[in-house]
Amino acid sequence: MRTRNVIAVVALAVLGTGGWTYASTAAKGLKADDLVEIQQLYSKYNWTIDAGDSEGYASTFTPDGVFNANVGHDAIVKFADGFRAGLGSHVR
Repeated sequence: MRTRNVIAVVALAVLGTGGWTYASTAAKGLKADDLVEIQQLYSKYNWTIDAGDSEGYASTFTPDGVFNANVGHDAIVKFADGFRAGLGSHVR
């Protein structure tokens, strides 16, 4: 039983490291400006939905973007409006 647990832990460590290595290798191909732009988009995505800016939130997607079952700009705006209404103004 102990041997099986050790093998499982080693396997998880190897798999976890492999994912991290892939992510860091993929990021090496990006320029600093690209990484900053991605971080800014991520920030805008979160700040706009928290602030109730549904148009701003939808602008973080392409016009034919998909979020869960919401396809396209208008559906994403509708989702963001409903999200804000459901949680109230205390979100942030």
